[in-house]
Amino acid sequence: MSKEEKTPEWGLDLQKQIDTLARGMQREFRDLHHAVNYLSEKIQRRFEVLEGKVDSVIRRMDNEVEERAQLADRLSKVEEKVL
Repeated sequence: MSKEEKTPEWGLDLQKQIDTLARGMQREFRDLHHAVNYLSEKIQRRFEVLEGKVDSVIRRMDNEVEERAQLADRLSKVEEKVL
């Protein structure tokens, strides 16, 4: 006797349902995994853009500080000449 002959008919239906459910869950988890990866990559790209903008602001601030220091030096030299 084969295994199928020993298993009652309702047992085969139950096994089919379990297999179908398992395949469905596998697809859902795979799709969820892809969705999470996609969103994670999207967030990473946004962080990189923000990081670039922050770096740009820092460079501008550094340039402004440098320019102010140069202007202060020029001003002090002019004041020395005038006084």
